[in-house]
Amino acid sequence: MKTTLLVTLVAVSTAFAGERQVLSVKNKAVNLDLSPVLTANQPLPTLKTYNGKKVLHGQVDSGVKISTPVLETGVGIGTLNVGGDTIGASIGQKTGVNLGPLAVSQELPSVGVGSNANKDGWLGLSYDKGKLSLTIPLIKVGLPLPNVSLKKKE
Repeated sequence: MKTTLLVTLVAVSTAFAGERQVLSVKNKAVNLDLSPVLTANQPLPTLKTYNGKKVLHGQVDSGVKISTPVLETGVGIGTLNVGGDTIGASIGQKTGVNLGPLAVSQELPSVGVGSNANKDGWLGLSYDKGKLSLTIPLIKVGLPLPNVSLKKKE
């Protein structure tokens, strides 16, 4: 099964190749470019020393990140785009579908757990920039609202 998948990926990538790189690593991410049909991007994992003020903190937002007093590690959420500007879909931190001038999208929720979750206060409920946030001791949750847009014809 793995061999079949690999052979298929190589065959498809050579068909779309032309003069561009189909599979590349740049900007700290692995990129797959089979445009105009499909593009994908996956950020590389990170590991670095950390000397901040966080005792222990986990964050799920535009990826997963864990911080300790000594190390910080994380991996971003990749994106997958199928189709183009007229008809297409995108899956990732912001997931959406567009059909002609109509576009519907939704960002993923965010969750912070640990010492850095309460930097703005211990208890709270707020709404800012299309996102509803709830804060309780050691936990902060952000729930983005869906976005619907209609582009005007030019």
